[in-house]
Amino acid sequence: VSNGYYHTCAVLDDGSLYCWGRNYNGQLGDGTTTDIPTPVQVSLPTGRTASSVSNGYYHTCAVLDDDSLYCWGQNWNGQIGDDTTTDSSTPVEVSLPTGRTASSVATGRYHTCAVLDDGSLYCWGDNN
Repeated sequence: VSNGYYHTCAVLDDGSLYCWGRNYNGQLGDGTTTDIPTPVQVSLPTGRTASSVSNGYYHTCAVLDDDSLYCWGQNWNGQIGDDTTTDSSTPVEVSLPTGRTASSVATGRYHTCAVLDDGSLYCWGDNN
């Protein structure tokens, strides 16, 4: 379970991911920007499940079962890691260094950091 500023997410035993709460920037990952007071399933890539989740201020990130990393929601500072500053209401794959996968993820207000499979730390988003 992870709490953001106004949203919460939980990974269930079967690897499905559910989020609920405020959704102004698409941080619930259900393809909408409608606030939802009850858990709604996140639209993960077909055949993938979540291993862990971390909620930022208005964005969310999850490490998936194949150690890929996906983020969604507010992206004003590039915190969802897709090399844009456009919000996304569905998960987008983070552009990690070539050949690297994610071991864990942590989100802040406007930034995100991941520990990669080689033990290195990789961060993106606001740097002020």
